[in-house]
Order: sequence, then structure tokens, then C-alpha cells
Amino acid sequence: MPTKAAIRFGLLVVCLGNLIGPLDSAVNVAFPAITDSFAIAITDIQWIVISYIIAQSSLTIAFGKIGDLFGHRRVFRWGMLACAAAHLACGFAPTYAALVGWRAVQGVAVGLAMACGPALATLFFPPAQKRRMLSIYLVCTGIGGALGPIAGGWIVDLIGWPGVFWMRVPIAVLALVLSIWLPEPVVVRVTRPRFDIAGAALLTIALTCLILFMSMARRPEVALWIGVALLGAAVASTVALVRHERRVDQPILDMRHFNDQFFSGMQIASITIYLCCFSILLLLPYLLAAQPGYTTLSTGLTLAVFPAGSILASLASGGILQRIASHTLMRCGLTVAALGLLLLAYACYAPTLTAVAFTMFVSGSGLGIFQIGYADATTSALPVADRGVAGSLVSVTRLIGFVVGAAGITWLFEALCGTDASTVGIQRTFGALGICLFLFSVMFWRLRPGRTSTN
Repeated sequence: MPTKAAIRFGLLVVCLGNLIGPLDSAVNVAFPAITDSFAIAITDIQWIVISYIIAQSSLTIAFGKIGDLFGHRRVFRWGMLACAAAHLACGFAPTYAALVGWRAVQGVAVGLAMACGPALATLFFPPAQKRRMLSIYLVCTGIGGALGPIAGGWIVDLIGWPGVFWMRVPIAVLALVLSIWLPEPVVVRVTRPRFDIAGAALLTIALTCLILFMSMARRPEVALWIGVALLGAAVASTVALVRHERRVDQPILDMRHFNDQFFSGMQIASITIYLCCFSILLLLPYLLAAQPGYTTLSTGLTLAVFPAGSILASLASGGILQRIASHTLMRCGLTVAALGLLLLAYACYAPTLTAVAFTMFVSGSGLGIFQIGYADATTSALPVADRGVAGSLVSVTRLIGFVVGAAGITWLFEALCGTDASTVGIQRTFGALGICLFLFSVMFWRLRPGRTSTN
């Protein structure tokens, strides 16, 4: 049994390694520099996001299951090693196509690294402290998201866009070295663990085809049959996955949980709120770039306000709001995030850094409140032995929201104003997303929580 000091050290190492993922927010600040460096259109920058998230989201749940079966610490360590190599390679990409390819490799590495993070962070402690540990873990995620734009803005001005990848290599190496002393949480597992290879393959195909369909179906250069084929493959593989998972003894993801209306609803809610809030990170750099006195560093500092709101809200949700039910936190978070987007749309009418920062803080607070309630409810709904899968599901819904946002928001933006990154088009996009998120929050308030585990 590990000592208290070893447990606290383990949490520190996991939180350090967890910074790798959220620090990817630094890449958003580098979008204009990457666009100029490779002479690509603004709409093409979405592939920097899509390639990364397809690779990460399609494999994370499988990685979480491997951790549940064969050890969370082992998966975490392999992830740190892979991250160090992948981030180094991204910075040396000679062409835009090469960068997109290495971003996919980076996505696999980060998925491997973060799949078992929530499990490691929570299983060291008693169930009564689970929300508090999730709060600490998500606060570290918020800190990484806040530091990413600041560090990215500074390092892009200093050495160029490759620095947003290279700066994470030392973190991965340090976490890898420290993980030698990382304790392995004790979890009662099946006598003979079996990894569901067929289920993992079907899940990977379903998520990949769905995300590619969302990304490519609207592009004029993509033939209609390609979009139809991707959608058909996504539907067929999903149906096959559900049937397969209901038959096996140790499924990748037990589909019976989705029979609960509220459980399914909160997964959709997670995708929706991240989809809408991603518009801030995707479009705001272009709005700020058009303002007098613009610098990349000032953009990074302004973008950091968004995760700062999430940090404070997560701390409150795991502390003074500890007694508030998880479903209430999710409902309130959705409403506050929608309000923030609507206020941001209004602030774009005559943008000032103060007004924009305030509205970003409101949206970030809503997201922070939601994610604590959502992570707590999802990890409670699944058994302790599936904590890796539960934590991975939390990550995957966030990633799907981001990638659907990367494709859908650019489509909405073009529909509202064409390819010109005008203030009016950005304002309309924020307003439309704010209205959609508010309407969804109204529907979510009407859902009644089902019975969940108290793990």
C-alpha cells in the first residue's frame, strides 16, 4: 500500500504529464503564423486540429481499456515517451502535409498519455474524495490551457511556430523520468483480462469515419460519393460495434449505460458545449489580429482568460460547491457558457480587450462548472474497474466537440460572411452558437438524472 507521500507525489506526476494535452492551446495562437509560413487558406488550418483529434479521439477509449486491464501506469509511461518523440518531429515538419501527418502521430501519443490520467488521479484516493481529485486534475488542465496561449504567443515571436511543439518535449521527458516512482493504484480486475480487439477496431473506424465526414462532406472539392461513403461507414461500424459489444464479456465500452437517457444526454451535452466554446479559440485570434497594437503575445494573454475562468469555476465546484449535485452543475454550466457566447457576440460590435476578456471569462466559467459535474457523473456511472474507460470517455466527448467545432464553425462562418475574416462574420458566428447552446441547455434542464453508481 503506497504511503500518503507517495500518493501525493503520484498525483503531482500525473498532473504534470496531463499538461501535455491542454498546452496544445498554444497551437491556436500559432495559426496565423502557420497559415503565413505554408501559404495556406484560413479554412485549411482546420486540418491541424482535425488530424490531431481524429487520432487522439479514435484511440483514447481503447487506451483507457488497456490501462484498466493491464495497468494505468504502464500506459501513462508509454504515452510520455511517445509524446516526447512526436512533438519534436512536429516542429521539424518541412511541409504543411508533413505537419498534418505528424499532428496525427502526436494525437496518438497524447491519447496514450492522457487516457489513464483521470483513473490515476482518482483511484489513489477514497471515493468520497473523487470530485475533489477530479477538480485538481481539471484545474491542471485549465492551467495548461491558460499557459498555452501565453507561452505560445511568446515563443512564436521568439523562434516561430515550431516552438509551440518543442516546448512540450522537456515536460514529457521529466514526467517520464518521475513516473519511475509512480505508484500503481490497486483495482480489483478480472482473473484473465482480455482486450476486445474487434471492439477497439470498430470503435476506431466509427469515430474516424464520423469525424472525417463532418470535416470533408461540405468541401466543394470532395466528391459526393466520398461523403456518402464516410457516413455509411460510420453508421455501419457503429451498428456493428453496438451489436458486438453486447455479446462480449469484456467490452471496450458497455453499451448498456447508454440505455439511460440522462447518461446519453450528458455525453451529447459535453460534445455540444465544447463544440460551441471552441469558436473562441478558433476565431478570436483573427479578431484580435485586426485590432490596433496587435501582437502575438497580447493575443495569447487575452485567450488565457478563457481557461482562467474554467480554473476558478472548477476549484469552486470541487470545493465550496461540493454539495451541489453533478447534474445541477452541468445544467448551470451550459447556461452560463451560452450567456458568455452571447455577450461575446455583443462585445464584437466594438471590440475592446476588456470587454472581450470579460465575456471569455464568463464562457470559461460555464465550461468549468459543467466539466466538473460531467466528469463526476460519468466516472460515477461506470464501475471502478472501468475507471480508465470512464476517464477516456470524458476526454473523447471533449475532443469530438472540438473537431466537429473545427469543421462546423468554419462552415457556419463561411455561410455567414464568406472567407473574409471580418468582425461582422465573427460576431454573427458567436451569436448563432450562443443561441444554439442556450436552446440546448433549456432541453437539458428537462432531463431527469437516472440511477448511477457511487464509485
